[in-house]
Amino acid sequence: MTNTQIAWLAGFMDGEGHIGIRFDSKANNGRGTFSLQVRVSNTDCKTMEWVASLTGCRLYYTQYHLDRRRYTNNDKWKPVWTCVWLARRATDFLNMLLPYLVTKKERAELAIEFQTRLSRERGRKGKPSSFTDTERQAYHDQMRTFNKKTTA
Repeated sequence: MTNTQIAWLAGFMDGEGHIGIRFDSKANNGRGTFSLQVRVSNTDCKTMEWVASLTGCRLYYTQYHLDRRRYTNNDKWKPVWTCVWLARRATDFLNMLLPYLVTKKERAELAIEFQTRLSRERGRKGKPSSFTDTERQAYHDQMRTFNKKTTA
């Protein structure tokens, strides 16, 4: 991938992307788990197929849109394509974009730090985790602060 393509992807991610630390309360035998998720959505299929071909992301097609935490359909809306990167792949993607990110640079740095700590702990099979649930929650809360909608 060229530097020009990476810079373009960073700009696209800054404008259209989302970086989040997700909490799934049903995972891990009901104890819940935190995971890194990076995604970018757009209604232009050709653009999203190009992004997927460059990055190897998972590409999803959705006719419905998330509106107030439920999927709704409106005939006036175009279908949406979404590229998704999870965990280590998300970290690799963000590390590649980091020098070019502007708007989401702090979020990317936080996400990389979170996933690096999480990956380090997953390599310690059978040993007590030094990355506590409270610390994971703090990363989640910080990311939510970044992602909160603000009024201008």
